[in-house]
Amino acid sequence: MKNHFYSAIAALQFLTRIPIRKQVPFTPEVLKLSTIWFPLAGAAIGLCIWLAGAVLQLVLPAYPAAALLVFFAVVLSGGLHMDGLMDTADGLLSNRDRDRVIEIMKDSRVGAMGVLACVLVLLLQWSLIGALFEMDSWSPLVMLPFIMSRYVMVWAIVVYPHTEAESGLGRYFMETNRKHLLASGVVMLFLFGVCLLGTAMIGSMGSYEHLSILAIPMHDFWLWGIVGGILLVVLLLAVTHWIACVVNRRIGGLSGDIYGAMGELTVSVGLVLLVIGVKWLGSL
Repeated sequence: MKNHFYSAIAALQFLTRIPIRKQVPFTPEVLKLSTIWFPLAGAAIGLCIWLAGAVLQLVLPAYPAAALLVFFAVVLSGGLHMDGLMDTADGLLSNRDRDRVIEIMKDSRVGAMGVLACVLVLLLQWSLIGALFEMDSWSPLVMLPFIMSRYVMVWAIVVYPHTEAESGLGRYFMETNRKHLLASGVVMLFLFGVCLLGTAMIGSMGSYEHLSILAIPMHDFWLWGIVGGILLVVLLLAVTHWIACVVNRRIGGLSGDIYGAMGELTVSVGLVLLVIGVKWLGSL
């Protein structure tokens, strides 16, 4: 039980910059167990983003508020996953052979492709968050892409091969197995349920009638919420599988940089799906 407590704290300390003073022994066993709680770290970031957004939309127009939230999200994660995205883009888009791609990804310097990938992903996230503000649909559901993005990292670590040359942060999690993946999935689904329940409770309080996502009857909200959650999981795992297959063909496995890139890309795709879902439900 103590190891599970330490592993939950380790996941928060490793994946976020939320100040937690507790000293944790970063042993191989604790690090393996910490993957179970990766979705919790995503939920912590998502919760901070949702709360900050709820305040910012009261004092700023949609898109300036969205810009501050994107900046806040990068700060909360310490830029860890964005760094992986930039290194991945530099390597995979370099048109070089396998060994050179791996060498480029290990280089701490950022190239043109990495900068372009970073700018485009941040621009996409900014526009999607701004769209949610404009559609009056800023609810706890915004936490879902952040939760799922951390779960797909565990999925990728367990399901797909690692590069033989892996020497970065990803090496600490190479012994993660399907038992950890299953437990992480249970945590992810529980947190999904909490987000749906939180949104439903906001609707039942009657003080947030302006939220378009709550304009539909509550029994329909639960139905579409569950169906939407399943679709979100399936589609984001499909995106993860596609990325893993592309990378595996190029360099023969995944690395810590790839896991970070997957995290940022699945947050972006998850926000796209959330905006589509809100727009579609609003048109019913």
